[in-house]
Amino acid sequence: MDFKEILDNLPVVIYTTDAEGRLTYFNAAAVEFSGREPEVGTDRWCVTWKLHNTDGTLLPHSQSAMAVALQEGRPIVGAEAIAERPDGKRVWFTSSPVPMFDDKGEVSGGMNMLLDISEHKFRKQSDALLSAIIDSSDDAIISKNLEGIITSWNNSAERIFGYSVKEILGKPVTVLIPDDRLDEEMVILEELKRGNRVDHFETIRMRKDGVLLHISLTISPVYDSSGQIVGASKIARDITDRKKTEAKLQAMNETLEARVKERTTALLTYQEQLKSLTSELSKAEEQERQRLAAELHDNLGQILAVSKMKLDLMLRDRLPDRANAVAVETVELMNSAITFTRGLMTDLKPPPSLEKESLAANIGWIADKMKKHKLDVTVEEDDQPKVLTEEVRRTLCQCVRELLFNVIQHGKVKKARVILSVIDKQVQVVIEDKGRGFQWNGKRPAPTERGGFGLFNIHERMDWLGGHMQIYSEPGKGTKITLLVPSTNVEPSTATENKNSGMPEHEPTVITGDKRVKVLLVDDHKMVRTGLKNLIEEEKDLFVVAEATTGKEAIEQTRKMHPDVIVMDVNMPEMNGIEATQIITSYNTNVRIIGLSLHEKKDVIEAMKRAGASAYLTKTEAFESLSAVIRSEAAVTGTLYIT
Repeated sequence: MDFKEILDNLPVVIYTTDAEGRLTYFNAAAVEFSGREPEVGTDRWCVTWKLHNTDGTLLPHSQSAMAVALQEGRPIVGAEAIAERPDGKRVWFTSSPVPMFDDKGEVSGGMNMLLDISEHKFRKQSDALLSAIIDSSDDAIISKNLEGIITSWNNSAERIFGYSVKEILGKPVTVLIPDDRLDEEMVILEELKRGNRVDHFETIRMRKDGVLLHISLTISPVYDSSGQIVGASKIARDITDRKKTEAKLQAMNETLEARVKERTTALLTYQEQLKSLTSELSKAEEQERQRLAAELHDNLGQILAVSKMKLDLMLRDRLPDRANAVAVETVELMNSAITFTRGLMTDLKPPPSLEKESLAANIGWIADKMKKHKLDVTVEEDDQPKVLTEEVRRTLCQCVRELLFNVIQHGKVKKARVILSVIDKQVQVVIEDKGRGFQWNGKRPAPTERGGFGLFNIHERMDWLGGHMQIYSEPGKGTKITLLVPSTNVEPSTATENKNSGMPEHEPTVITGDKRVKVLLVDDHKMVRTGLKNLIEEEKDLFVVAEATTGKEAIEQTRKMHPDVIVMDVNMPEMNGIEATQIITSYNTNVRIIGLSLHEKKDVIEAMKRAGASAYLTKTEAFESLSAVIRSEAAVTGTLYIT
């Protein structure tokens, strides 16, 4: 093999030039290195396309190491530069040109050898960058050998643990571990020897000054070039502040729970059952609806009713034409305000007649309310009894209401169907529509930024009731949601049970001295009772024999005072007028009861009459009709009047 053949097969770049730097020879490695085919006799000083200094600035070929070696007649060893290929790739290399001389000692040409050092440079840069990252990290980064001896220590390790590099290198890592946790190091070393990584292990470590820190550790095995485990790297994050914050939050939660327990035992029972924040929010929402409905009924509604009564009373007298016209117009405005208030009350809370009615009755009421939102809801039911506690029934109704609003908002249809049934001792409620539907993944509902809180909320409520929710939906094929809750085994007690059994039936009263009709006024609002009493006692043949503020008081006063007629408010605390009417009429068939309420809904009126009321008036009608209705009812009580 001749000398040229040897050069051709060398893996390093070799080329030669004449005294003017013109290329006279290059080997195969030069082509691969430069990414081009150099031109003999044309290219000068180097085989590369472009040259750059190590700082990235352009290096003319006439100033390259080969050019300098030829001009100065001296060899140059290991001059660094960067070659740019036509494809844009840049290669770090060293150049070692040697000038060649003729017999007269004149430079006749030169030979150059280029070595690609890119990998070395990149590795060096990478190591420098990695070192900078480690030193600038907020986390302590530590390495140790398999005997647990510390071999490296970054700036954050010094900041967190208080030891300088000089103090800590060569010491066992156990200097950082409290005595009661020394067994952790043995477990960690065993995991490392098996090649296992330890992720986010929360523990306690000790500073140089003895202060204990909460630390999150991530520990990884370190391998040598042969693949053997020779040590471990540790990333330690100080989570002491986070733990303190968590402790404060925990303390605040415990304090809040203690305050809630002090205020209401019922709320505590709910809190123990709630499994997520959504259930608590749902309960708070319902309580607020109840409170607002009660405020409207107990305050604004009563004020409007009494105000209208007084206006009606004014209109009984002869007023100047202009004053009379203004009063009539005010009455009309008052009627509109009362109608609006009634509608708002029933939107917030079902009327008293539905408070203890069946699930179907409540769902039917909800379906009726959907009409004003332009959704026609059909309610279907099987013949089996659906026995539920009041809490479960109320929760089911809330969920059905929310799902029907979902149909309106997302389904974009005008019809929906609710199906009630009993399957395997569970009450089943199915809400379905033929609307747009959505892609359902079959997993547990979870709220996201795009929504989904409603379904998650309902799922959680079903869960803490001991039931569950099933969802079926596909885009363009509608949605079907099934709610299942356990049925209650014990039939609920009814207000028709006569707690005063054995009492003698009320006998007709013969009035020989006082010829007036005895009236019992039952209403929890003093303002209303006062207005009605003044109205009644303006009539010479009527008088108020007693007053009551609750259904229970009404039962007691009826037993003591034997009224001829009872004016019974429907909505009262403790026991409402419907329940009280059922009990009174169960043992006294002679007394006449006139239902009285702000509500003029048909179902409220029917519920009151089913309980035993013989007449019904709204509070806004009272001043116009009450006296006449009392007389009419007294005429059939069996009371004898001596005139």
